[in-house]
Amino acid sequence: MRCPPPTSRRRSERNRSSSCPWEPWRRTDRTFPNHSVPKKTDCSSIPLVIDVAGMALIVSPGGHGVRAYEAETGREQWCARYESWSVVPRPVFADGVLIVCGGSARPTMYGIRPEIATGEVTNTPALLWKGSRNVPTMPSPVLTGKRLYTMTATTLSCLDPATGKEFWSGNIPGQHLASPVAGEGRLYLFNTTGGGAVAALGDTFRILATNRLDNGCYASPAIVGKALLVRTTSHLYRIEE
Repeated sequence: MRCPPPTSRRRSERNRSSSCPWEPWRRTDRTFPNHSVPKKTDCSSIPLVIDVAGMALIVSPGGHGVRAYEAETGREQWCARYESWSVVPRPVFADGVLIVCGGSARPTMYGIRPEIATGEVTNTPALLWKGSRNVPTMPSPVLTGKRLYTMTATTLSCLDPATGKEFWSGNIPGQHLASPVAGEGRLYLFNTTGGGAVAALGDTFRILATNRLDNGCYASPAIVGKALLVRTTSHLYRIEE
């Protein structure tokens, strides 16, 4: 993440409106070891804003590392490096633990405690754990009820977010690219061929229901009140009791 060097017009407009207080802190190459930009740094993950001891931080995964910036100033607070790129899953944060997926090239998942993170945290106590088993490369994980749920193309898993310990994993038929969503003690999943599944939250793998839609789902569902909005390749559904 960086602000482009402002032109005189941009600088003047910023000074008048104060809408963009950030300055360009550093060139991109200085955020990598030896000031050398890797050949592949692409990333499609959406940054996440978290509150850490009253400070708003923007957590921004990217190729070969995740970085946290002070939302007020744009100053880099910390970074954790990994050897991967093409990051899609969005980070999740709860109970002081941040979960980051490293990317599809070498899928690895990390548990980070931002409250004690500063500078380079890759080999510090702020990095609680990392794991390479059943790491999602497309769907974002779900963190709820002190449990972390991940969905790869075909495998749903439940982990302890503080340690990375796996409680269970189970197969869900079909290829899953849409992120799961949680509500009312259940996890809702939709695959690319029209299949849907409802799994129970908790420490036991249980499929509560399965169903079918007209076509596959690539977009993540949305929850509005007690309704579930699901977009397939041909229709938009509103599902509600």
